[in-house]
Amino acid sequence: MESNDSLVLTQEGYVLAKPGHIYVVYFKNGGESTLDLGNNELEYGVKWYNLRKGGPLKQGKIKTISGNGPRSLGIPPKEKDQDLVVLR
Repeated sequence: MESNDSLVLTQEGYVLAKPGHIYVVYFKNGGESTLDLGNNELEYGVKWYNLRKGGPLKQGKIKTISGNGPRSLGIPPKEKDQDLVVLR
């Protein structure tokens, strides 16, 4: 995986990606954002992880994303304004 922050459409998001396979997105202050999936038709599960509390991955309202181009990741299930990680 490589750093590719241009894939997330927010100024406070950071991305590690192996495009077409897996994406890990870090949000310094939580919130909602969009991830650019590029040109593929694959489906990705969306799971949230709270870095401060640990524990299992959690499900938000958006369970999967798919298709070409930018896709909304939704908002985290809780702690919407804290640093969080999204795994796809």
